[in-house]
Amino acid sequence: MSKRKRILLTLTPLSLAFLPIVAISAQGCSGSNITVEEHKAKLARDKYYNFLDKYNSYLSAQAKIYSTKKKELSAIDKKSKEHEYNAKQKEIDELLKSTKVVLNTKREQLNKLYDELKVAQEDQKIQTIRILHTNDEHGRIKQDDSKYNNYAGMVGFSKYIKDRKYDLLLSSGDLIQGLPFSDSDKGKTITKIAAQMGYAAIAVGNHEFDFGLEHTVKLDEEIKSSGTRFLSANVVYKDKQTIDPTLMDKAGTRPYTPYLIKELTNGLKVALIGITTPDSAYTSHPKNSVNVNFVDPVTATKEILQEIRQRHPDVNFTIALTHLGVGRNEKAWESTYLAQQVPELDLILDGHSHTKYELRELAKSYISQTECYTKYFGDITLDFDKSSGKIVFAREELRDINQIILEQYGVELDSKISRLISELETTYKDTYSKGAFTLDTQLFNTRETEFNGQKFWEGRVKQSTLGLFTAEAMAWDFYTAKKDQIADLSLENVVGLQNGGGIRADLTLNDPDKPEEIKKESVLAVAPFGNMIDAVSLKGSSLKETIKHGLSKAGSGAFAQWSSNVSFTVNKVTTSDGKVKYELDESTLKLGGKAIDDDKTYYVVTNDFMVAGGDGYKMLDYHGSNDVKQVYESQSLFDTFIKFGKYLNEHKGKADKLGKEPFTKEMTDYGKEESLKFITYK
Repeated sequence: MSKRKRILLTLTPLSLAFLPIVAISAQGCSGSNITVEEHKAKLARDKYYNFLDKYNSYLSAQAKIYSTKKKELSAIDKKSKEHEYNAKQKEIDELLKSTKVVLNTKREQLNKLYDELKVAQEDQKIQTIRILHTNDEHGRIKQDDSKYNNYAGMVGFSKYIKDRKYDLLLSSGDLIQGLPFSDSDKGKTITKIAAQMGYAAIAVGNHEFDFGLEHTVKLDEEIKSSGTRFLSANVVYKDKQTIDPTLMDKAGTRPYTPYLIKELTNGLKVALIGITTPDSAYTSHPKNSVNVNFVDPVTATKEILQEIRQRHPDVNFTIALTHLGVGRNEKAWESTYLAQQVPELDLILDGHSHTKYELRELAKSYISQTECYTKYFGDITLDFDKSSGKIVFAREELRDINQIILEQYGVELDSKISRLISELETTYKDTYSKGAFTLDTQLFNTRETEFNGQKFWEGRVKQSTLGLFTAEAMAWDFYTAKKDQIADLSLENVVGLQNGGGIRADLTLNDPDKPEEIKKESVLAVAPFGNMIDAVSLKGSSLKETIKHGLSKAGSGAFAQWSSNVSFTVNKVTTSDGKVKYELDESTLKLGGKAIDDDKTYYVVTNDFMVAGGDGYKMLDYHGSNDVKQVYESQSLFDTFIKFGKYLNEHKGKADKLGKEPFTKEMTDYGKEESLKFITYK
């Protein structure tokens, strides 16, 4: 870094008259004495932030216009109103083109001002840093702006950051697992894409364990040369007395790099620390973390900070990439608790709870989370005072898909990323054209049926055969994984629940009387959203409310599909407008043949959408609740579906297995209407 002569400028009333007002009020100016360099840096900083405001205002306004036009387009039936549809599409295309011309100019100017700011801040105590971050990408490689998803994906984000000035690109974990496309090579491609994009670090999330601990360790080694690393300071191999004998040489060591030191172009040295949620022991399949311990986040962070102070005393700034979340059942495992207990952290970029948590100051740290699935991208700009070691100013824009689409219009995808995706598409097509399991009966959820004078998918107004199969597959997955860890799990306290709208296709046979092997692509059509299996514990009173809510949603995707160990009678009540609504006859409600006790603990096994309060199931939302606790998080519904189907195939005709083991039947039984008689409609 070049040395500049520091000239003291005494500001007399005469000299003040010739300076812009903004320089007089510059942050960091004390009294009336500032240096020329400080004055130039302050002017450059103000100029950059003023233009950034203009850029953000324009991008936000245009994104709202684009979003409105997209909604208008989706409301037009293309077949019956083709001319109107094409005219609206032309409006959108013209908006994209005209907006992009303006954005190109503004982005170039913003980059120029950022470069000028960096030069002006050379050797200054105030340094501006721009950090881009994501979390819980969950295998979202491609962009998807359809009605049910609306995320930019790594593809959209990679185009957005192209030719854009920033200092760090970071992820807070759960990158590799989530959608069948990415899962087809166990997250290898999305990891390579992240490395190609220039991610400096990726926190190890609980779903980084889904394909096995050693798998992610191997991925980390493969991308090491790019400079991208998976980080976790609190995942430690067990001691020699408890670890698998084949891993004896690793006892007591860390499988992942605990932290990195990055030197920015302005000379600042930044420590990046990874912290993994201890609930990984049960929110990923327990078998995947059996050889490691999860050290308490606060304890591990303090230990690593002490190590950094000793080995790297010249580090200026510390960022914790935490896969911890907010609103969790274990408060000591939350990122907000970490901020309160470890004030030495300057910035916490969080993940895990899928929360839109815009940048805010907490204790002596700043903390942010971008929700999940690349729905948002965090764009943080902050000013750091090297002399005080504090952030003196911070701001963030959470960029949504509409902003990303406007900015990426006309931008070509990086050739290496394009090639990686093309290679994965070949693998994916090969994988999903293969057989999943043998289907012995037809299972329906999307056949049309009439309710209140309208046609609905049957899974939205009554129990369906495919809804039953789905609910029992999830409950079976939970029961088999947790029966040795949670005492007394049984048909009397575990129930499977699936929202009917989450099942998007039927499983049918070419010949209804002849079993056939169905392809994985058929299963994907049933469960295309990448939903994860989730289980919560709650009181019987809340379980009753869940059942009532599911019934109240007849005619919508929120209508509940249940496992067959629950039974009850539904009363059809005619409302004043002549429509029918469903009401639970609570006196008939039983689980495993026994009445539900309001004060006892029960387990509802469902999907991650539902336990986040999706479809109005607020009583299942464990975020910030003392009464509802997350007890399990497993693989995708897609994978569970196939695993369950194969299990039924393998044990076909075995009376000591199917029908005797909880949540299992002969597959042919799932297709019979009499299997649905656990719910009676009156």
